[in-house]
Amino acid sequence: MSAPLQSSVAQVLGIGGTVVGAGFLVDHGTLATCAHVVRQAGSRPGERLTLVFPHAEDSPRLTGLVLAEAWREPDAEDIAVVRLDHPVEGLPSLPLGFSGNCRGHRVRSFGFPRQALSGGHFGTAVADDVISYHGHGPVLQLTDANDLTTGFSGGPVVDDATGLVVGMVTSIVAPDEHRRGQNIAYATAVQSLRRAWPALRADDTYPYPGLLEPFGREHADWFHGRERAVRLVLDALTEQTGRSSGVLLLGPSGSGKSSLVRAGVLPALERARVPGSDRWLPLLLRPDRDLLAELDAGPLPGTLSRGRPGAGRTRQAGGGPRIRPNPARRRPVRGTAVR
Repeated sequence: MSAPLQSSVAQVLGIGGTVVGAGFLVDHGTLATCAHVVRQAGSRPGERLTLVFPHAEDSPRLTGLVLAEAWREPDAEDIAVVRLDHPVEGLPSLPLGFSGNCRGHRVRSFGFPRQALSGGHFGTAVADDVISYHGHGPVLQLTDANDLTTGFSGGPVVDDATGLVVGMVTSIVAPDEHRRGQNIAYATAVQSLRRAWPALRADDTYPYPGLLEPFGREHADWFHGRERAVRLVLDALTEQTGRSSGVLLLGPSGSGKSSLVRAGVLPALERARVPGSDRWLPLLLRPDRDLLAELDAGPLPGTLSRGRPGAGRTRQAGGGPRIRPNPARRRPVRGTAVR
């Protein structure tokens, strides 16, 4: 029988021994948490952090080194990896899954909000889509997340269907003045944890997104076998650079067009495989009868009045898409400043 989830979750202690967030074991002697939790604890990369495992035998109090090479800033992927100075035998680590194939699944976490007992409590939510933005790692959106209150930051997000970790709680969203947008939280996707600490790649993974579900940008590390097709699209785009025309990709329904573009072509463009493409603004939509009108009403306002190039320049001047929602609407998870 597997160990309870809470046995693998640690309290991250700040100055004076106050609990500032959570962290969880990802392998023997290695713990993952949020970079903003480490900052709140008064530590930083290359320094030590104090941890307590309240549900492990004897509730061990441990210290660990915050690894500089795995650090991802709070305003980016918000990841910190801690190597324990003296790992304790018997502390279970949590197996990592994949964030891209859990949409609609119930998920749970464990954290240490102020209103809970001193040992923390569980929180539940429903996994929604993985959101990818240019220049940032993928983020798993969680809905029905009323239980995930302040104090869960750095806690694992475990898929009830598989028992695997699919993310790490990083932030929650405050409702607007009409009390809309409640019960939404965000989690750093597991694939970002693996990129920050490549040793985790050896764990079992389940990258298949599901029947008829296309691969997305977050699946790029597992998207193989279509290299020639990706190269053909990139070559065609290179030929069209500087022209007003584009490249049309045709194929029967279900043949993998969306997966090819999202998991193959777009990641290559972000790496500037076409000259200057790392500065392009990607827009994804499902056009119906009037593409320009849908661009105008959706991701590219001003298309009808200023034309597609003019609207694109305005959008890029505004900084393009953002990985986080409006800071004025965000409520910080315990231990993080409003960003």
